[in-house]
Amino acid sequence: MGQLYINDEFCKNLEQLKDYFNDCLSDNDVYTDLLESARCGMMSQFLRDLDEEQLADTIDSIDGDFCDSDYMSQLIATITGDKYRIEKPHYSKCFKIEKVTCNETNNRIIISVRIKILEHVNENFVMKIVGISTVGDFVINTYKIEQNTLLKEFNLPDYLDDFQGYIEINGEKIEELNGVKQVIPISENISITMIKVYGGEFWMGATDKQAERSGWLDAAPRHKVVLSDYYIGQTVVTQELWKFVMGKNPSHFRHPQKPVENISWYECEEFVEKLNQITGKHFRLPTEAEWEYAARGGRLSKNFIYAGSDKLDDVAWYKKNSKQKTHKVGNKAPNELQLYDMSGNVWEWCLDWYSEYSNRKQINPHGPHYSYLTTDRVVRGGSAACSELGCEVFARGHSKPEETGIGLGVRLVME
Repeated sequence: MGQLYINDEFCKNLEQLKDYFNDCLSDNDVYTDLLESARCGMMSQFLRDLDEEQLADTIDSIDGDFCDSDYMSQLIATITGDKYRIEKPHYSKCFKIEKVTCNETNNRIIISVRIKILEHVNENFVMKIVGISTVGDFVINTYKIEQNTLLKEFNLPDYLDDFQGYIEINGEKIEELNGVKQVIPISENISITMIKVYGGEFWMGATDKQAERSGWLDAAPRHKVVLSDYYIGQTVVTQELWKFVMGKNPSHFRHPQKPVENISWYECEEFVEKLNQITGKHFRLPTEAEWEYAARGGRLSKNFIYAGSDKLDDVAWYKKNSKQKTHKVGNKAPNELQLYDMSGNVWEWCLDWYSEYSNRKQINPHGPHYSYLTTDRVVRGGSAACSELGCEVFARGHSKPEETGIGLGVRLVME
């Protein structure tokens, strides 16, 4: 059989088609599923490939009143008709999304899309930018695609305080749009990319069972935290940026695009002060709660064990794959917010004093003013020398603020 287009995927063989059909039959809402299958053009091919005995068995296998009504025979006749013999091209093979940016400038959302046509299809190409909100999807703008660079800009609707969405071409979802960012120029060749994290409520820390399994007993009790919006660095601070601001590079594993490391908490505070003078912005270290919320993916969280995946090799440089050294930032897959290296590579200094968690709900916590337990500050995320357990999103570390080490780096927050 030819390839059939089903719910944004190809159905490559009859067995795959049968599995999908059986799923429809096992659903309580059989009527809706069968109609949707008819619209997709998949049912006609499936039924054509069955002989009369198999077709009778298929109809008999449907529970409920459908078997006793005329509707079933009418439906079978409808979906086996030529009207529903549909084959669609897979548009993601016809186009290459070369660049998508979603930036915020002066409270205005600007989305730019650059598309290259790879393969000719004999129909008009229509691209839609679609936004996602709590009340459903809505089309923000529609464009006809030509063999030229597309650079389109539009404002975010006033009633939408968050931006998630996708690019759709002739009905097929091609590219997710999951974040707003600001690119802050520092010099002619150096900039900082800050990702907007929309605030919300989340469970911070580990359950008792998770804490016992991992050995991170200080990650419990799990507690609710509410955060406001903020920006966080897409990557940790690089050696290139640190050297430009501070005039020196203290790192052990040298490369401009590797994380700066071997830095103390006090040096990070000095770095932030100088950077704010250069840019006129208000950068600071993240609170521990801001760090964990961003690592978990914020509102887009899929509840992964690590920052962006349940498979650590996909998202992190750690003990088993790093060869005990840091690596250039952004070379692993990002998490749901398009943040890189929040698991592994280097531990990241946080603003908070290290202390025990409370089980009380907190709003925009900044940690204790001082700690009864220690004079240490919090570090999060694990490093290139850590095991899998050290890279879990709730894992906590701590170090004296004057200490340095080849596993200690920093990621910035911007207000």
